[in-house]
Amino acid sequence: MFLQFLEPICAVGFGTVALAAGRFENNEWCFKGFSLTGPSVYELIQRKDFSTLPIIFEDFAKDNLASYTGKLHEKQLRQGSQ
Repeated sequence: MFLQFLEPICAVGFGTVALAAGRFENNEWCFKGFSLTGPSVYELIQRKDFSTLPIIFEDFAKDNLASYTGKLHEKQLRQGSQ
């Protein structure tokens, strides 16, 4: 319904993965072209269960033509400035 009226939605942290299920009747992902934010791959690889995760949402979003931004951590910022 929010897409029909262009209403914003909020999914936080790992809750963004639930957006992967959003499909139109033609099976196209309904968030194609949207700008999304959620856990970065860097955050995910820190998890002990990383190898068992069924989806890497950042990759899914980009593969389905959405723009995606993950949070940068201090460690990443330090590595980038060296």
